[in-house]
Amino acid sequence: MKITMEMDNLTGLIESAVTKNIETVIQEQVDLRTKAEIEKRAKEIIPEVVSEQLQEYIKGFITQATITEGGGLYSKEPAKEYTVEEFIKKEIAERLQSQNLKIKSDSKYGDRFEEVTFEEFIKKEFDVNKLINNKLVWFISETKKEINERIDATFTDVTKNMLSEIVYNVLLRNDTFTKLSENIKCIADKRE
Repeated sequence: MKITMEMDNLTGLIESAVTKNIETVIQEQVDLRTKAEIEKRAKEIIPEVVSEQLQEYIKGFITQATITEGGGLYSKEPAKEYTVEEFIKKEIAERLQSQNLKIKSDSKYGDRFEEVTFEEFIKKEFDVNKLINNKLVWFISETKKEINERIDATFTDVTKNMLSEIVYNVLLRNDTFTKLSENIKCIADKRE
């Protein structure tokens, strides 16, 4: 049995196969690099764009959205319409003039508000004595803990040393220990 193969076109086939393979590999690498660069730039740009658009939306909302005050079913005052910006400015001006703040009070009946002066608010929210007391309690607790740890460590070390010395002195007075000690010296000196 004899097999013959004509290889006239073999170099052309190899060249075209290698060329296609190289083109495919290069295309894949370019696609990967391009995709990575696009993702990187998108991660940088998207938050900025979203932030800018959100700021524009909020500015537009504050300047254009309206709030109606009064004029309700049980209200004796006529309805007044304000933009959110105008309403915020009006409320701030009223609070500064009256020197009172509306704060949420602790109530078992739900959200209730009470008016207090700025000084009362500061005293209620930032009780200096309470803050100092909490810091002092923490400091004393930590100091006590550290002192107890040091006393415990010192006591343990001293007790170990004292017991070691006492046991050693008792053993020194014992004949068996003396004989063992002499035998060990003999072994160490290689005396017989």
